[in-house]
Amino acid sequence: MAISGGLPVWLGGTEAIRHDASLYFMIVCMGLPALQFEFFGAGMLQSSGNMKIPSMMRAKKSDSLPVMIDSPRIHSVRIT
Repeated sequence: MAISGGLPVWLGGTEAIRHDASLYFMIVCMGLPALQFEFFGAGMLQSSGNMKIPSMMRAKKSDSLPVMIDSPRIHSVRIT
């Protein structure tokens, strides 16, 4: 998060998108610790021989998350 303010400048972003790009990068970075804990937890379960629960966690996350994110956008568009 410390580099989110300067990253768009370093990557050559124009002045028009710098604020939004740095805000987006900061939001993405705030979720990384939770993702890392999920990876650590799944890895610990797998190393102890339990493959069932990590597989279910990944399947549930990969199935339900895109549906929750995309559903409002899909249903808000009305084709006439």
